[in-house]
Amino acid sequence: METYQNVRTVDLRHLIVRILSKWYWLVGAMAFGAIAAPLVRFLKLRSDYNTQMEAFKSGTSNVIEPVAPSFPFLYILTGLLAGAVAAILVFWVIELLDNKLKSAAELVIPEGVQVLAEVKISRDDKTTRFAKKLMHIDQPRPEKKETELLCAKLVAASRNKEYKALLLAGRIEGRANVVVRTVIDVLTQAGVSIEWIGDVLQDPRAILKLNPDAGVVLVETVGKTTYQTLDGELAECRNQGAELVGFVALS
Repeated sequence: METYQNVRTVDLRHLIVRILSKWYWLVGAMAFGAIAAPLVRFLKLRSDYNTQMEAFKSGTSNVIEPVAPSFPFLYILTGLLAGAVAAILVFWVIELLDNKLKSAAELVIPEGVQVLAEVKISRDDKTTRFAKKLMHIDQPRPEKKETELLCAKLVAASRNKEYKALLLAGRIEGRANVVVRTVIDVLTQAGVSIEWIGDVLQDPRAILKLNPDAGVVLVETVGKTTYQTLDGELAECRNQGAELVGFVALS
């Protein structure tokens, strides 16, 4: 059985977004390379020149008088390129080692279960928004609109599958609590039995509420939920016979 840890890959578009959003690190690495590369080269040339000059003055060398080296400005370009490559490699390694959920699209990789909604609960800075637009990464709809669509989908799922109850599970904090409370209030008014049960990996009461008659909606936070957490939650739902309705991604 596929797991999130086994199928995770480095998404090139999101890697570029991360690099552009941290542009000051990239610029810093390029500036360091532009200074270090020609300086190191110049010091090497100067050292060789001093050695040759001493040999020339002592008469132990048959070569003509050496010419003092000029500053190797061409190495500035070499340093810029080397700094950029080094920074990109560092970002790539960080992205590869990062075990946190990077986008809502990753949620459907192993299970094939739909993402019911991607609710935007934090605001990207201007650089990140520009980078995502440049890489044609779709921006989530406004929180209110996406929450309304989520509620509609959950009401439809409850009626179609005839669940006795819908259970929202996961680890949330801050603004995410407002989204969950809104969903519960709207569905309760629509006559749907719905409950927030919390963390099915650490709360025994949440585990006891999982049952074959309930539909489970896992609420995951992009950038915080780890792949190990996802695998553990899915395994717990399978162990308790609870059907997974879908995911809600908070970003």
